[in-house]
Amino acid sequence: TFTYDALPPVSTPTSPADGATVVTTQPTLTTTAVTDPDGEAVRYNYTVSSAASGGGTAVSSGWTPNTSWTVPDYVLQDGSTYYWKVDVWDSVQGA
Repeated sequence: TFTYDALPPVSTPTSPADGATVVTTQPTLTTTAVTDPDGEAVRYNYTVSSAASGGGTAVSSGWTPNTSWTVPDYVLQDGSTYYWKVDVWDSVQGA
C-alpha cells in the first residue's frame, strides 16, 4: 500500500519585487503564505544567490514556518546584484 501526498502550492515572492533596488544589505524577503492541501505544516526556504540561475548561493534561511526572513548582516555586499527565491516544503514533499 501507499499514501498519496499532494504537493504544497508554489509560494510567490512578493518583496523585494523582481528587479527592485534595495538600500540595505539586510533586506527582508517576503513571500505569499500557502496552505498544504493535506493540512500538513508548510515550511519556506529562502535562498539568495549571485546568479539568476540560483548558482553562487550567498545565504540560505534553512526551513522556517515564516513568510518573511531578513538576510543576516555581513553577507551581502553593497553595490552587488543578488537574486532570491523561496521553496516550499511540507512534511513529505517539496514544491
